[in-house]
Formats: sequence, structure tokens, C-alpha cells
Amino acid sequence: MPWKTSTMSSQRSQFILESKSRTFTHSELCRRYSISRVAGYKWLHRFNEEGMAGLRDRSRKPKTKTSEVSHEITTMIVSYRTAHPSWGATKIHKILKRELKNKSVPSRRTIHRVLQDCNLVTTRVCRGSRKAPTKRLVLKAKYLNHVWTVDFKGWWRTKDGKKVYPLTIRDEFSKFVLAVECLSSPSLEPVKRAFTDCFKSYGLPDYIRCDNGTPFCNSKALCGLSRLSTWWLKLGITPNFIPPASPQYKGGHERMHRDMKADLQSNPARNLRQQQIVVDAWREDFNNIRPHDSLGDRTPASIFKRSKTKYNFAEPPLEYRQGLVSRFVNKQGTFTFGGKKIFLSKAVGSENIGLEVNSNNSIKIYFAHVLIAVADSNFETKFSEVDFITGLIYDEKIAA
Repeated sequence: MPWKTSTMSSQRSQFILESKSRTFTHSELCRRYSISRVAGYKWLHRFNEEGMAGLRDRSRKPKTKTSEVSHEITTMIVSYRTAHPSWGATKIHKILKRELKNKSVPSRRTIHRVLQDCNLVTTRVCRGSRKAPTKRLVLKAKYLNHVWTVDFKGWWRTKDGKKVYPLTIRDEFSKFVLAVECLSSPSLEPVKRAFTDCFKSYGLPDYIRCDNGTPFCNSKALCGLSRLSTWWLKLGITPNFIPPASPQYKGGHERMHRDMKADLQSNPARNLRQQQIVVDAWREDFNNIRPHDSLGDRTPASIFKRSKTKYNFAEPPLEYRQGLVSRFVNKQGTFTFGGKKIFLSKAVGSENIGLEVNSNNSIKIYFAHVLIAVADSNFETKFSEVDFITGLIYDEKIAA
């Protein structure tokens, strides 16, 4: 005699019969059949609505098909993706909703299937996240022009074989890309000219966050100051250096660079001049058309406003408050105090510093509006480097 077999449909029928007999409570009955209470109520509801026919398995076929998307909308999806390879289904869905106000727009999942069918989707391998210990304070932007971020997008070659180094400057709060300058060299002078043009157009921020690369930072110098970051301090801008090898502290900026790589680097222009024209059009598109999730699908240009702090073209020499002794640092980075010649840093060469002599036989060294070092009264031993954002003295000692 063969064993009795029980189908899924017969088990559901038996469940309904036992439920109607009220021999067991709903919870007890669900435990006997190893299903959740929610599943039990679902089958009871289907039986009440459709009878025994409602206990059959239903098709899991999608309610909409890629083939049901109109040719017009499919063309729009493909054209958006082709023009902007970094845009996914979510971005394209939001653009279509904005463009096709009175027409039905396919869901994000349907748009993704269209892109898959057109071989426009590539699978990325996700790497594990890494947290780096840091002593530095990494600021979070709280308002417009509070923190600007800056970096170089990795260089690429134009079709004439020349290298292009895109310098990118961005307001962290609004995501507004202030400048993308295609430079032939990442040296100080062209970078400084790019910042000067940016300051003239948009005013000055409170802080500029950057990594430890040149020309933003000199990791071997006092407080990591370079000639460029020294100039920022003169203008009243405080540099915010991220910890070494920690790009996650400017993740939004790196995400923008990924879009640049997909949209620009993959198809370089003929020469540097043509590349700048293409980059300017990309920046206009990024600021005025591309919706941003963190901005509530608004564009950066709809939020950003020029800084109230204007750029002073004259750049007057530094002056210090009463109680500080002013000293001039020569081009070699040395100054004279108490009959001694003391080396500080070439980064502050040809500038004035302020010295504050304290009763505990220590001297605080100021540059512009920040404290950069603490030394003993005779400058005979090493002096300590200071984090000019928090004012904390580092454990590491910097040789005087």
C-alpha cells in the first residue's frame, strides 16, 4: 500500500476546515501547520473572497513588462543613460517624472529592466568598508559655504596625448560644483589662479577640506601647511586636512569623481581647450539638471547662494591683536627672537607671525587667526604642533 501524499492545496483546504471548526485558536492552528499568523489570515481572506479557488498558487509574473513600455519612453530612457552613463534607474525615474508630468511613468524597477535589456547595466563589485583612526577633526557642513571640498580627479590624456589634471571644488552643504578646472599641471600657481577666480565668483568659505597631497598640504611641514594652505589662512579660511589614506572623509567628493570618470574620462576631448568646454557643460548639467537624493531630489543650483564673505583683492599684510609680538619670517622660513634665529616653516615664509609669551615659560605661535605651535621660552627644545581647528596639542613633536 503506497504512502499517502499531501499536496500544498490539500493542506490549505484542511487548514480552512479546522479553522472553521474552531477546534484550535488561530495561533495554535498556525503553529500546527508551521506557518505565520499573517499567512494564515491571508489564506482565510482568499477563501472568504474566492472560495476553494482562492487557495491555489497565483502567478508571480510581473504586473508590467519591459515590452509594455512605449517606444517613446524607452527611447528617452536609453538616451538619458547614453548621455549620462553614471545615472541609474532611480535618477532616470525622477527625471522622467519631472519631464512627463501628465503621462504615466514606468517604475524604477521597470526602467532598470529596460537598461538591462539594452545591455546598459554593469554589475559592480562592492568592497568592504574601512574605518581609519584619526586625531584630526573632520568637520561636517552645517550651512552654505561652511565647508568647501577640493581635490584633483585622477589625470587622463586628451586625444592629442597631453595630460589633463581636473581640479574640482565643491560646496559640501549644497553639493554645488563651484569649479572644475582642466589644468596641464597640478603645481601651485595654476591651482592658486583657479582658486582666485572661484573666490571672485562665489566669495570665501569658512573651511576648505582636502587630503594630504600637494599642493594642498605638505605632510612634512608644521601643521601640514603648504604655500597654498598658508594663503587660505591669510584670507581667513581654515584648512581641514583629512587623515592620511582616508578618502571616506570626503566621500561625496569622491562620488562626484566617479561620475566624472564615467561621463568624461571614458571619452576624452581632442585637446585641453576642448576638454574644458566639455567639462563646463558637464558641470552645468550636474548643478542644474541632475537631482540629488540628499537634497530631496532638488538640484544644487536651486539651493546654493554666494558667500557673504567677499574676497579682498588687495590681500593686506597680517596684523595681530594687542599683546602679541609680531615677527617677520624670511623666505627660508626663519625668524629672530631673543637674539636667536629660529626655523619655523618655509610655508609661512615672507609673512608675519604673532608670538604670545606666557607666564609658564611657554610661547604660543600664531599665524593669521590660528594657533600653529607651542614652544618653550628659549626655543631650546622641540616645540609641539597644534591642530588649528580644535586647538589640541599633538603628542608628536616637531623639531624647531
